[in-house]
Amino acid sequence: MEWLVLVTFLVSVGSSTLSGMSGGGGGFITVPYFLLVVGLPPANALATAKMGGIGTSFGAITALKGKGLVHKGLVYKFMAITVVCSLIAAWLIPRLDPGLFRRIIGIFLLLLVPTLFINKKAFHPGARSKRWIGWGFVLYTIFSFLQTVI
Repeated sequence: MEWLVLVTFLVSVGSSTLSGMSGGGGGFITVPYFLLVVGLPPANALATAKMGGIGTSFGAITALKGKGLVHKGLVYKFMAITVVCSLIAAWLIPRLDPGLFRRIIGIFLLLLVPTLFINKKAFHPGARSKRWIGWGFVLYTIFSFLQTVI
């Protein structure tokens, strides 16, 4: 059984590295691994993979900070929101009814389709009012939670 711990560590590090380099998708490796090799129930495998997403989010936020795309004072607030959303999602997912969870994922995926057509070049960095910053935190929290649940 000790070999399983080492293999799980290597699979997790490898998928996290690939996920960080490609911008996501590590769950496509870890969830089947946890299901087929480790033998976790589907909800627990998904929740476990979501906890690995914390590292991916930290890496992305740090990279955005390094490129000057995120104000340095906001980075730690974004990281805190990400950790809280990931912990809530990891606690919530195993407790949801599988049929309900499937419907929730379907509804949110349909709701997120319009985001494919957002002109990202229209967003320019610059000064924002406190109202816009507040809305930004609300939306970041919502989308961070949706990302961790879905």
